[in-house]
Amino acid sequence: MELFNPERTPFLTTVILHSRLTWSIRLRWLAVFSFFIASWLSKAFFEIPVNYEEMWITLSILAGINIIHFITLRLFKEISLMTEIILLSIHIIIDLIFLTQLVHLTGGIENPIYLFYVFHVVLSSILFPRWLPLVFATIVAVLFSGLVFAEAFGIIHHHNVFSQDLHSNAILVSLVVIVFVITVYVTAYICMTFMTIYRESKRIIDTQNQKLIEADKQKSQFFQFASHELKSPIVALKSTIDALLKSYYDKMDNKVLDSLKRASNRAGQMLEIIKELLELSKSPDSYRTEGVEELHINTLIREIIASELPSAQHKNIKFIDELSSETEEVKVKYKKTDLIRVFNNIISNAINYTRSQGSVKVKTRVESNYYEFVVEDTGIGIKEEDLPKVFSEFYRGENAKKAVSYGTGLGLSLVKNIVDNYGGKISVDSELDKGTTVKILLPLT
Repeated sequence: MELFNPERTPFLTTVILHSRLTWSIRLRWLAVFSFFIASWLSKAFFEIPVNYEEMWITLSILAGINIIHFITLRLFKEISLMTEIILLSIHIIIDLIFLTQLVHLTGGIENPIYLFYVFHVVLSSILFPRWLPLVFATIVAVLFSGLVFAEAFGIIHHHNVFSQDLHSNAILVSLVVIVFVITVYVTAYICMTFMTIYRESKRIIDTQNQKLIEADKQKSQFFQFASHELKSPIVALKSTIDALLKSYYDKMDNKVLDSLKRASNRAGQMLEIIKELLELSKSPDSYRTEGVEELHINTLIREIIASELPSAQHKNIKFIDELSSETEEVKVKYKKTDLIRVFNNIISNAINYTRSQGSVKVKTRVESNYYEFVVEDTGIGIKEEDLPKVFSEFYRGENAKKAVSYGTGLGLSLVKNIVDNYGGKISVDSELDKGTTVKILLPLT
């Protein structure tokens, strides 16, 4: 049906309607329970002349209908959008009929509980599209008007709860009905107007989001294509240069030798860029599904520290291992290559950007079901204005370029990608020429 076209009604889904039905059933239980308590209190302490037996029978029937709705919702979880709408419509109409009966039993126009009708008008205006809320507003207007006029003209008995004759005053009854009907329709109009704006905004957001998803998909496809196409010739180039260096190392002129070494290093850097581009183009789900295994996380970190220690010693950097004893037995189910890439990148960055005689400290602990990994260094630091950019792809600060000429600017971006896709958190705190602290929190479950 055109009325329930998903593009026209982006907020109207089976999930939303199902949750609203569940919520409405809970709300009905609350209403029934509240009416029972209120009626019992009024009978016990205030002696209000109400037909309690008839009211309690009405509430019991409503409770029974609610049980049927509850069972139906549990038995039929996979139902169509149209069925959900029909069920919710029936649910609201039943509520309105029983509310009318309760208003009648508790004084009719003399009892302000008739304002509870407005709740159903608001609910229908939020949930249903286009003109449907006006249908429910009309049902409300007809039920209430019919009740008060039927009582006013003696068609049905009026329960005189408050010892007043307001119900038979034609002018007052007409005024109350007019104001009530206006209130109901204005409420419906206001809610419909706002929901129309929200639905249109949601449609625009969904359209733009779809375009962004497509653009991101195209970017990933380009990265994958470009990386695969570039990888083979660069591997061939590096292999050729390395073969020449190995075969003719003693026979080459020093200038030629130096040029070939630099060319090999540059080719190696280019291969690293290509690998990182391929990692960035991965589907987020692949981080959590491909090659996951149970790992002793401290053991893995110590292996990385051991591999990076020669670089630290070469620069006379003091390396401090403060892996907490409480993390020694911690095991996680992650992809090993992902964790190696994360920890290795952070530790090697700390060493690369720390001057001679400086220090690098690695700390771990368990906090609130997270494994906390912290690396502190006394390196060159990061400018305050550059901190928000550190996770951007290809970004490198000017002081970082001066300190280390090589680098792709993809490392931290890739680390953040991995950490985010595992449901973790990463933060960087730094002060220029004082040092940097990187903190990573990885979920233990």
